Amino acid sequence: MKLDIANKPLVSIITPAYNVEKFIGETIESVINQTYKNWEMLIADDSSTDRTLEIASLYSGKDSKVKVFKLRYNSGRPAVPRNYLVKKALGKYLAFLDADDFWLKNKLGIQIDLMEKKTAIDISYGLARKMHNNFLLNTPFHRVQNVHTLQYVNPIPILTVMIKKDALLKAGLFTEDSLYRGLEDWDLWIRLARSNYKFYFIRKTLALYRVVEGRVSSGRNYKARAKQVARRSIPLHYQLLQGFIYRPSKIIDFIWFSIKRIVGIDIR
Repeated sequence: MKLDIANKPLVSIITPAYNVEKFIGETIESVINQTYKNWEMLIADDSSTDRTLEIASLYSGKDSKVKVFKLRYNSGRPAVPRNYLVKKALGKYLAFLDADDFWLKNKLGIQIDLMEKKTAIDISYGLARKMHNNFLLNTPFHRVQNVHTLQYVNPIPILTVMIKKDALLKAGLFTEDSLYRGLEDWDLWIRLARSNYKFYFIRKTLALYRVVEGRVSSGRNYKARAKQVARRSIPLHYQLLQGFIYRPSKIIDFIWFSIKRIVGIDIR
């Protein structure tokens, strides 16, 4: 029986892919198996050196809703293929799924039902569980109340996000600066929160996140870069307010340092 999707909003699924021949088939099938059927899956191959493009193209040949693009050069960060695909997206909503992750079959349906009923919501997200060596691990994601919530940690798993395309375009695309590599989603959430877009946390597991060696959101300098991103993205007055509430000693140090500079005391 063919489902009537004529009056259902289109969801554009944004999938950057690089050297994921082992996983991309399962990722695409998790989209094809969604209970909600009005979607387009946009895959940007970031100049892979394995069979990623070939495998994705095989699925595209069988299902016209799977659309595959190849970037001319390897960008080295997911922000570039994501932005490339966002510009091509036709959907009212955008969803994000990296090419080595996996959605549960009711993921899109849950979010469409929510966001079509509660139209004030701009971005919804839920829980994701980590897959590591065939084990499933819980992850500590939580509700975003305001920009303060985002100062020290990114509580939003991008693979569970659904966002109104208009909201993302108004807030700006993903930052492509190399400092933000693997952190561009966190920066975007901060910008959305600063602009008072409405977030909604769904207390259900919507997706599975695969732990893979060499993944972008890891590495030796990841935590150091994360601190820099938070400092750049969150205005100083927010940082000060958050510090008074949670880290008063840090604020006292900051004030004392500032006073000494103003009055010209030697601070070396």
